[in-house]
This record gives sequence, C-alpha cells and structure tokens, in this order.
Amino acid sequence: MFHHLVLAGHETTSTLMIWTLYNLVNNPDVYRQCQAEVDLVLNNNDEITVSTVSLLTYTEAVLKETLRYHQPVPVLVRTATEDNTLVARDGKHIHIKKGTSVVINLHVLHRSEKYWHEPEKFDPLRFNERHSDILLPFGGGPRACIGQNFAMLETKIMLALLVRRFHFELVPAIDIDYDAATTNENEMRSSNQVNSEPAALSERQNNDAPPPYSPQSAGFCSQYGKARQDVTAKFCSSCGRAFN
Repeated sequence: MFHHLVLAGHETTSTLMIWTLYNLVNNPDVYRQCQAEVDLVLNNNDEITVSTVSLLTYTEAVLKETLRYHQPVPVLVRTATEDNTLVARDGKHIHIKKGTSVVINLHVLHRSEKYWHEPEKFDPLRFNERHSDILLPFGGGPRACIGQNFAMLETKIMLALLVRRFHFELVPAIDIDYDAATTNENEMRSSNQVNSEPAALSERQNNDAPPPYSPQSAGFCSQYGKARQDVTAKFCSSCGRAFN
C-alpha cells in the first residue's frame, strides 16, 4: 500500500516532468507558447491559485501530450474477476474468461495512426479536440489511478513555475533512450537513460524568450528516443528513420 500511494506517485511524476522539459527544449515553438501563457497568466507572480491554474490550458495540453508521447506507465494489466463479453466498435464480440489477464499496451495505443493524427509529432494542440477515451496514462473507469487529479495539478504548477523562472537547453551530444523497466515484481515504468546531464539551466531575466534553438540538440528519433548527435545527420543510425 505504501508503494502504491507514495513511491509510485513520486516516481511517475518525476518521470513526467523530465520528459516534459525534454520535449519542450526539442520543440521550441511549443516551449515559447507554453512560456508565453505562463507569463500572461501569472503576471510576474509566483503565487498560483485555483483560479490561475485553471487558465493554464496550453500548459496542461503540453503535459497531456507528454503523457501520450512518453507515458510513465507504458503497460496496463487487469485481471478479469468474472466471465465477460466485450463488443468492439466493429461489432466483434470478444469473450474474456474469469482470471484472464488483459494487457493494454499504452505505447502502441498512444502512437497509433488509427486514433491520432500524425502520432509521431509532438503537438499539444491536438487536445483542443476530445481524446479522453483514448488517452489512458492513468488507466480508465472506476479503477483508474486515484491520484490522477492531484498528479496533473502538481505537475502543472511545477512546470509553470519552472518555465517562468528558468530557461532549459539540451546539453549537446548526449544519448537519451526511452525504455521500459520493471520497478518491482508487479509494475512497469518508463525510464530515461542518459549518460550526462540532460539539460542546461539558466535563470530568466525580465521574462525574456527561451534561448535560440541549439542545432546540436535538434532532431529526435521517435522510435529509439535518441537525440541527433551529428548535426549533419539526416537519419537515425539505429533504425534509419528521418529525424523529426
């Protein structure tokens, strides 16, 4: 119980914040828009109230897009407590026996072209439309994560304060891997594997804009989660895909 209520929430929240900052520095237009919204709403004030946090709609969309693109929990597993029959959208009946483990691969679901337009593109504006039934970082239904509202609130506040006060830049020529790892015998979490510090930090002055986008950090392999190390490279050396 302690693990589920305390440790699991701490780990997933920190993972979300790491990938959110990483996605921002790799998408400078998104970074600037997020920072501009925070500057407008907070108006040079670090005090965030219920009224102001509700106005950070684009900032929330950035977090949701990060949860879609780099979900802290890549797989959901449920066990059927009774025999059941599910009816798919195409009318197909799926029979599930009691005791069957049902696995939902969120990484596949959240990157599927069947449900998402340009799924490999980091685009918070996609959440101007309704996607609540296919974005499942916290699970769904009555057994969804009980801490999801608190998690979204605290990460939105943290992100707002961070981008208001600081600039972040990706350190050039680092190797970042997106991977899934088992944190205990029953649960799986995503992790970030880096061989150096992932970001350079500098304090903002008078709400200045983010620093110019560094070509050393431009480009990202969506399959292997690796930043482009050679600025002249057009394709990932691991999978052959073109860098974003």
